[in-house]
Amino acid sequence: MTERHTDYTLYANMESLHERLKACRIKLGYNQQRMAKDTGMAQKDISLIESGKRIHIPVAYFQALSAQGIDMNWVYTGKGEMFLKDTLEKYKEESETNMARTVSFHGSRRVELVTVDKEGRSAISMVPIRASAGYTALCHDREFIEDLAVFSLPDFQAGNFRAFEIMGDSMELTVLSQDWVVGERVNAASQLKDGAIYVIVTSGNIVCKRIRNQIERRGVIVLQSDNAEYEDQTLEPESIIEMWLVRARLTKDFRSTQAAVRFYGEEIRRLEKMNESLVAMRGS
Repeated sequence: MTERHTDYTLYANMESLHERLKACRIKLGYNQQRMAKDTGMAQKDISLIESGKRIHIPVAYFQALSAQGIDMNWVYTGKGEMFLKDTLEKYKEESETNMARTVSFHGSRRVELVTVDKEGRSAISMVPIRASAGYTALCHDREFIEDLAVFSLPDFQAGNFRAFEIMGDSMELTVLSQDWVVGERVNAASQLKDGAIYVIVTSGNIVCKRIRNQIERRGVIVLQSDNAEYEDQTLEPESIIEMWLVRARLTKDFRSTQAAVRFYGEEIRRLEKMNESLVAMRGS
């Protein structure tokens, strides 16, 4: 097995991740020597990780925590409960129907890659159209993600974000062709918001759509276009690798509906005046 599959496969928001890793060790009753033994690392590396001075973290570190019942979603994002059993406890009294909302997407079972800058703040990897085909197959590959261009935005520095270039007119006028949308990673159907826009990654495609969560009633997610010429589509949650809640749009197209209406209204009036002038000239 190559090193890239056994080491350094996770980037994360180091502003708070290192604090959560230290909290896990203390909660487990481990000292740094014990943590080093369980992960096959040197004690000094454990210290560097917990102090936030080491950005690249071996996957063995996370595997050791997972083996002790730590919830990796909490480790990566700070959301939920530290221990998986406590996460499950929150839902044990819910009905089987409500439990359907907690369906995890296929891709969330793999190690989640989060990109950070040199200061340990979340950075946004950019997935252009030309890379979209490769992304559907390699979105969990560290080297592939590292090769993507990155940028930062002031309000997007605590979380897992990614930017996707959009092609096509299915979401006009909300999202235009060649716009970029910035999405925040969503790992379970329970987090989906009806009417919100998502980037959905499956094994063969990347699409940007509004969604309706119909998992409880029909076992599917309904994908809707803002362009009325496109029909609704349905998608089974098991076929989803990633979902990203769209938080922002970057555009080079400065058209607006009101401006377009005004422009074409003025053009129509100008043509009408020209036509009136031609009619008058013919009648004279």
